Amino acid sequence: METPKTEQVEKQPEVKAPKDVVVDDTKISTARVRSLFEKEYVNGAATNKIKELKSELAPYVKEEKFLKDGKEEQLDPSGKPIVDGKNFVIIPLTEQRRKELEEHIAKFKTRRDAIEKEMSALSASRIRFSDGVSVALCHLLEDVVTQLVEHSMNACKKGDKKIVSVEHMHADGANKLAVFPLIKSLPSWVNPPAAPVKQPKTEGEKKEKAAKKAESTNSFGYYIAHIAREIAQPPVIVDGKYSFTTVKNAKSEDVRRRVTKTDGPFHGMRISSQAKQYIDQLLLEFLQRLSPLIQLHLQSVKVKTVSEQTLIQVIKSICLDGVKSAESLVYKTVKVADPEFLKAEKTRKALAKTEGKPFEAAKEVKEIEVLQVEKVLKFEDTGFDALLNNINEKLKAFHEKKVEAEKQKAEKPVTQPAVTEPVKA
Repeated sequence: METPKTEQVEKQPEVKAPKDVVVDDTKISTARVRSLFEKEYVNGAATNKIKELKSELAPYVKEEKFLKDGKEEQLDPSGKPIVDGKNFVIIPLTEQRRKELEEHIAKFKTRRDAIEKEMSALSASRIRFSDGVSVALCHLLEDVVTQLVEHSMNACKKGDKKIVSVEHMHADGANKLAVFPLIKSLPSWVNPPAAPVKQPKTEGEKKEKAAKKAESTNSFGYYIAHIAREIAQPPVIVDGKYSFTTVKNAKSEDVRRRVTKTDGPFHGMRISSQAKQYIDQLLLEFLQRLSPLIQLHLQSVKVKTVSEQTLIQVIKSICLDGVKSAESLVYKTVKVADPEFLKAEKTRKALAKTEGKPFEAAKEVKEIEVLQVEKVLKFEDTGFDALLNNINEKLKAFHEKKVEAEKQKAEKPVTQPAVTEPVKA
């Protein structure tokens, strides 16, 4: 019997799926904001409890993997895995060891079922966030950083200084910033740190300072420095594209000739390490303050998903606290359904049901004009309305880019490589 011959089909070039298009243009990472605000602050209790349960479950999941693979990590007399270079030393499972693992996993089954049920309940209890919430929050934090840095650089310039300190942020005029209501009651703003005194330090003091610096939180330090650098030295243009590479650091003379340098009003200024850590602490405290307010709002409206408008309304309520308001009455005439007509239709429907006849609703609903009075609250202009409008515009652009990105992804389907199939001779 002849064996079937195979014909090699020419392999077509594989078209890979397009990578996800970056649709948000935030300077602060949305992933960083999500990990802090959504996981640690808003859902912190549930997230920590899930981590505890996972750590309790981890050894048994590992043992199940050993049983499935038929091999395990070799342990030293202290019970720690033996490492050879960068890899663990793996040995095959003996029959006795296999039985021990099976018995150990069987004893844990009841507890494991309880853990999985508890983890499922905890996961269901967590508050969800819509796509644009982290984007809106990033833009808001960027506005806080930008306004604080610009204000402090102005104060620094007036004092003929080059390094921005915490003192410059509290200079006259800080209370007129649009973002001031968001930070005015934060603990760090109420009690700012004193300026560091430069003194010669011993080796012990240097080590202590390095240890404190390593322990200190610096969640947004990189992004704060980036925004401050952009304000002090606006981006340069290289071949029509924005770049933060200065003329001095350009790679070649040809590139230097094609670079247009733009010097801002704060050229040469920089933000001190203490000021950067101070702004970082303000942002963290603001997120911590925002978390319970968001949760209270969701409990009042009985929903479990935070939308962009929910976030904006909560932030707006913070900013309007203490702002003078004036109430006005707006009169308007509107058309509504005639109550007598609706009552007659309801009676007619009940009568048709009693007689067992089909009911035909009226083709047109009778309307009447009524006078309505609407209360309108007007607040003093603090500049925050313009800030919120700017965030709304950026959210609109974000959603438009997202729709366009999904459309582009759908237009480029993934084609699988050709498969070689046996062909009879």
